[in-house]
Amino acid sequence: MCAHKQAQAQAQAQAQAQAQAQAQAQAQAQAQAQAQAQAQAQAQAQAEPIHHSHLPRCN
Repeated sequence: MCAHKQAQAQAQAQAQAQAQAQAQAQAQAQAQAQAQAQAQAQAQAQAEPIHHSHLPRCN
């Protein structure tokens, strides 16, 4: 009976490890999405001054 309980415990541990790995993968995907959004925002911010550069400057 002990071996059966050990097998159950191992199966549970594996399931937990898989769940953790999935959670980490999701967190990484979210971090990548955030990084992409930041990169897009930076690209837009860099593109915007070009539109304003042809306006007359007040010196």
